[in-house]
Amino acid sequence: MNVVYISWDKAIKMCYKLAEKVLKSNQGFDVVVAISRGGLIPARIISDILGIDELYTIRSKFWGTGGTIASEPLVRVPQNINVKNKDVLVVDEVVDTGATMTKTVKIIKNLEARKVKAATLHYKLRSKFIPDYYVEKVKKWVWIFYP
Repeated sequence: MNVVYISWDKAIKMCYKLAEKVLKSNQGFDVVVAISRGGLIPARIISDILGIDELYTIRSKFWGTGGTIASEPLVRVPQNINVKNKDVLVVDEVVDTGATMTKTVKIIKNLEARKVKAATLHYKLRSKFIPDYYVEKVKKWVWIFYP
């Protein structure tokens, strides 16, 4: 299996680049939703840069140990999430197959968010979901190992 290791320094720089892209789009957001676990740190950093205090976490499980994949992602939404009539930025570290982001965005829309956009550090071109914001495109499939 091909593995790419991302350092803390690179990950933080990527978060800043991603936040800059969001800022340059002139899209305002009220809420950041982190897809746990991989999106937790990027979402926290990006919410700080964007000045967004409202941050929720959605738990998703799709990839197992050793790169095994489930038939579809299991997404758990906390009961206290309130995105109704709000503009939401969903953040994850990578969009790989696109299944997790697709399902998460659909759930957020069903919770009556006004606007939902997706942001990720890495966008793998094999994905069926194209994020609104991303830092790097990944042409060949590799396992990306984040700090």
